[in-house]
Amino acid sequence: MLLVKLNAPPIGDLIHFTSTGVMVDGKELNQEAMISFKEACASLKDNFARKVINEQIRFKAIDLGIDKAISIDTLFFSKACLWVLNEQEILISKLSTLDS
Repeated sequence: MLLVKLNAPPIGDLIHFTSTGVMVDGKELNQEAMISFKEACASLKDNFARKVINEQIRFKAIDLGIDKAISIDTLFFSKACLWVLNEQEILISKLSTLDS
């Protein structure tokens, strides 16, 4: 709890997949919460504005990494941006197709 109050990054995964469903921040989601969470993820997956924004960020990351890479740090930052977008897509897709 102290880490949350300090706005520190989590020290472990927040989302865990179990044989019975999903745990978020150490708490098992009940049936109603699971349905709501799945619907929210499905909505997020299909959100046009989010897709456009992510594509713009993807373009800027590629542009930064290919055209404007003035140092290895810039290249790594570009790669990290692309990794985050990819991981986000994978997680949202997985969560939007959960059995509830």
